[in-house]
Amino acid sequence: MSSTKSFRKTTTNFYEKQKFNNVLLFSMLILVEALFIYASMEQVVANKPWGLKPTNTFLIIAVTALIPTPILIGFYLARFETIINEDGIFYRWAPFTKKYKMIDWSSVVEISIIDVTSAGLTWRFSSKYGEVQYLGGGFGIQIKMKSGRRRIIGTRKPEEINRILIRMAGPKYQPATTKRSLEYD
Repeated sequence: MSSTKSFRKTTTNFYEKQKFNNVLLFSMLILVEALFIYASMEQVVANKPWGLKPTNTFLIIAVTALIPTPILIGFYLARFETIINEDGIFYRWAPFTKKYKMIDWSSVVEISIIDVTSAGLTWRFSSKYGEVQYLGGGFGIQIKMKSGRRRIIGTRKPEEINRILIRMAGPKYQPATTKRSLEYD
């Protein structure tokens, strides 16, 4: 599956799109961006050297264009998409990857919903959880595969995923073991 255009939303399918919504993170990035723009303007418009050890104006503009601006745009555009259907679990970081990574149901040994508030943010590898794809929300789908690999795919819709996993994963699905309550059908 390479795009969501071929994905039909039905009651037996699941689609979730998560975006970064951390106000503190965006505020810090905007503050850094504003500081670099201010320094550039001071040197270009006011023709005043900026800082204790002023640097070349071109260098300040280049650093502004190459570091804080792309990071701010990247965090704004980034989204984590998850699709669960009868074929398996699909996920990707859009717009950075066009194709979805797929976890086929036949390769899954056990799947459950867990409380992962301490898992951190974005993609990383953990010795405790394996590969972690998480943007907040407190819950994640923990997947143990036949190959021995483990994955956590974060979610902000645990109740909806719970209903879908009961239908899709069947006996591979283990009820959630979370400290917070999760609604079961």
